[in-house]
Parts: sequence; structure tokens; C-alpha cells
Amino acid sequence: MYAKCGEVGSYCEVFDEILDRNVVSWTSMIVGYVQNDCQEERLVLFNRMRKGLVEGNEYTIGSLVTACTKLRALHQGKWVHGYVIKNSIEFNSFLVTALLDMYVKCGDVRDGRSIFGELSVIDLVSWTAMIVGYTQCGHPSEALKLFMDEEWVDILLNSVTTSSVLSACGQLGNLDLVRLVHDLGIKLGLGDPIVRNTLTDMYAKCHAVRDARYIFEAVMVKDVITWNSIISGYSQVGSAYEALELFHQMRLDSISPDAVTLGGLKSSSVYVGTALLNFYAKCGDVKSACIVFDGMVEKNSITWSAMIGGYGMQGDGSGALALISDMLKENLEPYEVIFTTILSACSQWGGLEVNQVRELMRQRGLRKSPRHSQVEMDISEDISLPKVALLW
Repeated sequence: MYAKCGEVGSYCEVFDEILDRNVVSWTSMIVGYVQNDCQEERLVLFNRMRKGLVEGNEYTIGSLVTACTKLRALHQGKWVHGYVIKNSIEFNSFLVTALLDMYVKCGDVRDGRSIFGELSVIDLVSWTAMIVGYTQCGHPSEALKLFMDEEWVDILLNSVTTSSVLSACGQLGNLDLVRLVHDLGIKLGLGDPIVRNTLTDMYAKCHAVRDARYIFEAVMVKDVITWNSIISGYSQVGSAYEALELFHQMRLDSISPDAVTLGGLKSSSVYVGTALLNFYAKCGDVKSACIVFDGMVEKNSITWSAMIGGYGMQGDGSGALALISDMLKENLEPYEVIFTTILSACSQWGGLEVNQVRELMRQRGLRKSPRHSQVEMDISEDISLPKVALLW
């Protein structure tokens, strides 16, 4: 009861008061840690159990394997597997499925397949786990081979199976297979958000943006994953305007973009990347602007200037000057307006970087405009220096 309510301290106290602990009480305690995501504590408790000369059963071990899976602790998971074999513990469906899940999620699909091959009865859970493992570990052909094997033709796939198979098709760029699995999903009534998001993503990866857009528009409640899939799709085929338009609509729908959204946009073109960078810079979100800037493969003078201007608008003189230095190393010339932006921000910096800005302008052969003079006069007032000290 305490475990199900999340009262870890309370059920630990109850457990410690038990004088004659057997495998049931130890297993219950371990399962309690499972339910509350206390993975490391569960492994420590198992060692205490062994020191107490109590041997675990298949349910005890299955829970330990689950802990190793969540910790991505493949080495410890293999040790537990060896413990099962050494102590002749029965391999029931719970334990075998836990072992299979542990191997595939830890990236060891070879040992996972060995476990899968030893199963006396293949069910939907184990079959799907193996397909997911192959797909996530970059073996799409093996995933599809397992999916289409007639030996398991009687197993009805669920949304997780369908999504994994679609992902495998997308990795291979096989549009015909995507459509085939799509049709199968429709016949089985698998139209939940997971499948629809994956369909949008896979059609996009196969450059079938019209199909991707059709699925996208059919999704009633769109989350950030849905938007990312379609934006990335348009970016991949070079449709920069549509990608940026969708991003704008995403913002209007109050969906906050994440790093994947930015990655999809910045890969489409310099134009989109610069527009997005400029948008974040003007909004004062320099962190997001930096993510876009750093991820752009191709940068031009406008791109660099937009990022430098972003630092300038936030009063980060050091950051702006460092970026100008990097820009010059790329043999790109900053626009004069950038120096105006930086000088304008000097009033916030206290004028500490103004001499460096002036020196850079001299080196680039840029003449001071009336606006520069006014800005410098403003700076001199802010830091209580004679105006003449800053005039050329």
C-alpha cells in the first residue's frame, strides 16, 4: 500500500521491522522501488537479500532486470542474466520479456535476438520489443524482415509496432513500404497520435510532403512532435518558405518549439536560418539564437551580422566582439550597421568596449556616421567622461 502511494520512507520502515524476511517480502520491497523509480536502491537491496541467504525468484530477478534497463546498465544486466542461469531460476514470460527489453534498449540486439529465439511462445510484447530494438539500433532491414516473417503472421500489431515498422521504412527511404504499412494500420483501426505523428515524419523523410501534409492536417490535436515532423519534412525538400510559414503558425497556436524544431528549420536554407535567428535575437532569446546559429552549415555576412546584433541588443559587448573576431577569421566583412548596434549597446556596457569597436572600425576602413557620433556622446554622458575624449 505504501509503495503504491509513493511513501518510500514508510514502506522502508515497515520492511525493516520484519524479522523473518522471505523471498516474498524481499520481492515486494524490490517491486516497491520499481514503482517509485528507485533503480539504484533496488540493486543495493538485492545485494542485501543475497547476504541474507535468500534466493530470488523469477519475479525478483525480472524487477532487477527492469532496473538495469532504466539505468541503461548493460553490464549489470548481463550479470543478473548470468545469476539466473547459475541458480537455475525458471525463465517465465515475465523474466524473459524483461531480459529481451533490457538487451534491446541497451543496444545489444544480438543478445536480444538470442533471447527472442529461445522463447517458446512469441507474443505481441516480445515481437514488438525485438522490432523496436532493431529499429532504434539502426537495423531497419532486420526489423522489416522480422515484421514480415510468416511465422508471426497471426500476431496483430499495435500502435507501437506500427510506429516502429514505419520508422524502419523511413530509415530505408522506402515510400512504397510506408504506404503499405499505412494501409494496414487503417484496416486495423490504428489512428492514434503516435501512429499519425510517425506517418507524418516518415512520409516527410521519404520526401512525400504532400502525403505528410495530408496526415498532418488530419491530426486534430497537434503537439510539438507533430509540428516538428512536418516542418522538418518541408526543410528536407528545400521548401524554406513553407517551413518558416509552418513555424509561424506553430507559434500562433501557442506550441513552444524545441531543439528539434530549430534543427529542422536551420537545415532548410540560409534564408530560413537567418530569419529564425533574427527572430530570436530581436525577442531577446540569445540562447535559442545561438542554437540556430551554431547549427547552420552555411553562414553568410547577414547571418553573422544578425547574431552579432543579437548580442549587441542584449548588452553583451564581449560576446559581440568575440563573434566579430570569428567572423573576420572567416574572411567575411561585418556590415556598418552592426557597429552602430554595438555602439548603441555601449551605453548599457558602461563604455568599456567602445575603444575596441572604434579600433575595429578604423581597421576596416569604416568612417564614422553622424549616428555613431551621437551614440558616443550618449555613452560619454553615461560614464561621466568629457565628450571630447571620445571624438575623433
